[in-house]
Order: sequence, then C-alpha cells, then structure tokens
Amino acid sequence: MTRRRSSPLRTGPRVRGGRGGRGRAAGRLRRGILALLLLGLAATLAAVLAPTATLRPLKRWWAEHQGLVRVEGHSEILLAAARESRVDPYLLAGVMMVESRGHVDARSAAGALGLFQLMPPTAGEQAALLGLSAPSERELCSDGRLNARLGARYLAWLLGRFQGDVERALVAYNAGPGRLKRWTEQAGSYAAWRDARERAGDSEVLAYARDVQRYRDRFAERGVIAPTAALDPPRSASSDAPPGPRRSSAPAPPDPGGPSPGVPGDPVGPPVQEPVHQ
Repeated sequence: MTRRRSSPLRTGPRVRGGRGGRGRAAGRLRRGILALLLLGLAATLAAVLAPTATLRPLKRWWAEHQGLVRVEGHSEILLAAARESRVDPYLLAGVMMVESRGHVDARSAAGALGLFQLMPPTAGEQAALLGLSAPSERELCSDGRLNARLGARYLAWLLGRFQGDVERALVAYNAGPGRLKRWTEQAGSYAAWRDARERAGDSEVLAYARDVQRYRDRFAERGVIAPTAALDPPRSASSDAPPGPRRSSAPAPPDPGGPSPGVPGDPVGPPVQEPVHQ
C-alpha cells in the first residue's frame, strides 16, 4: 500500500486570489460613492427645510445688493435732477433706494408712483412750479427722468422749508409737512416730538429718515454715481426759497396728500410707513 504524503503545515496568512481583492476594492468604492450621495442629499434637504430665519439674511443681502446696483444704474437721471434742484445726488439716491429700490414702474397700494413714489397731486404741483404740465400716472411710472426731477424738486422745497435740516425734510417727505407740523405743535417742538418717539422706539418715519441717510452714505462710499467735482454747489442750508424757475413772489405750494410706502412684497423694502405728503 502506498502511503499518502501529508501536506506541509501552513504557518503564514493565506493569500487570496486577485479576483477577491478587486471585488473588495470595488465594494469600498461603491460605499464611498453612496456615502457622498447621501451627504449631498442631506445637505440639500437641510437647505430646503431650513427655518426661514436661516435664509433670511442671505435673501436680504441679495435684495439690497440688487437695489443698490439698480439705483446706481439711474446715475445720469440722479445727476440731472441734482444739478437742477441743487440737492445732494447721494441723498436723492438714498430716497430712491428706500422708496422704490430703483424700480421705474413702482406703484404702491396707496397710489404712490415711480422712482420717488410721488402721489399725483404732489407731482402735478411740482410740475407746475417747473413750468410743466401735470404728468399722467403712466408718465410717472414710465418716465424715470421726469419722476426724479419732480421728486428732487419737492425734496429741495422741503429742505428750504426746514432750513436745510435733512432729517426733518425726510420726515416731512415721508409723513407729509402738514402731519409733521401737527406732531410738532402737539409736542411743543420738533426736538420734543423726536425725543418722545425715540424713547418709545416706535417711529417709522424716523426709521425712514435714518434709512435714507444710511443709504446716502453707502452710495457715497461706493462712489459709483458721481464724483463730487462734477456737481454744482449744493443748496445753502439757510435758503428758504425752493430751487427751480419758480418766481420769488410765488406762494409756496400747498401740502399735498397721500401715502408713500415702499414697494409691496420687496423683502428688504422700507418699513410700513405712515401716510405722507398731507
């Protein structure tokens, strides 16, 4: 009988064939790809399902950026209005930013129209003082140059009325000079009314004035609209007479009426404001 020879004892690790190693590598690759896909899906779901507060700052920044660029796109219009009215073009840009975000066809629910959100009676009065016919609503929402010209003319008149006090002129632009006069008389003085509203912390018209001045400074820092040297000297703060071709003996225009809120639905538009131009 032939004795079967026994196999030698294996002492080292068993080395598997190449096919098994390639299979494990492919499996690891598939698992890695799947993990990346799941991670991407989770990130997408997190962005979609994230609370509104998480995305709001980004939306506000983007909407504000678009507004700044849009207003700067009206540089030529702003410069022409500034030269005629002798009002700081950056202040005009600030008003345009808060009122309409640079939308030529802006129309509020209360009937304020165009770049400077003018009520038709106000626009008609300012047009008459410039020797123009009263503009139609269509013209106020399509002719940005005319709207800016009339808005600048009205703001210049308010600056003259309030001896160059920018904040008071802006409050009057937003709330109406007649309404501001009543508030001031009830409080005893503008300073007393202002202090009371600041303590209460609920004045939307003061917030409006602050926003306009903040954007005025922002536009000046960006330096896109115009170099200062290109402008005529600004109106004197002590001048009581409004600019333009109006005769010195002509009576001051009556206080127009109506609101001037921002553009409805604008995510970073001005706060809800009290009725203006009354």
